[in-house]
Amino acid sequence: MKRERYDLKGKMTPWGPTQDATEYAPGIVFHSTAGHGGFHLGLTAMRRFRNALPRFKTFAGGPWFEEDCDACSVVVVFPEAFDEERVRNCEEIVRSMAKHGYANSAAVAHWLNSKERNHAPTTV
Repeated sequence: MKRERYDLKGKMTPWGPTQDATEYAPGIVFHSTAGHGGFHLGLTAMRRFRNALPRFKTFAGGPWFEEDCDACSVVVVFPEAFDEERVRNCEEIVRSMAKHGYANSAAVAHWLNSKERNHAPTTV
């Protein structure tokens, strides 16, 4: 699985300026900042995410997926972009959070168990 690192220093994110950025697949970029970070999805990736989870509301807003609350949702919708262990871990985290009443996680957990997931496209 090839990941590309980009020099996007200073690009503004909801958590401050980017210090480091890694592209996991076209349009799926993780931004690290001084104190936090998360994924940014490009238009095509965001469209695919919305097709899978149309009512999902990101914590940070728009195409930004905060590393603590939303990042696992990106991983499970785009499993081909991540290693199997990370996908498995994120599936477990989402299901655990759903049991504790987190609405977004409940929606993702429902999708994980749905037929729609099995018919979702696997390319970004």
